[in-house]
Amino acid sequence: MSELNQSLQELNPKQAINVLIQAARIGQSKGAYSLEDASLIMNAIKVFIPAEEKTEDDPVINKEEVVTE
Repeated sequence: MSELNQSLQELNPKQAINVLIQAARIGQSKGAYSLEDASLIMNAIKVFIPAEEKTEDDPVINKEEVVTE
């Protein structure tokens, strides 16, 4: 088994969530999601990212992207 395959199988829950968040961000940056889907995905990501990790430098989480209804 290659080293990459072995490391992929040994993800802990936090690492797995980070991989999924990054996959969502990459998809969004390539226009893979509708506006509604992107909003839902962003709300889901916010559940897993502690408030202190949310910064203005984050390309996905910033003040301009806050959805108000």
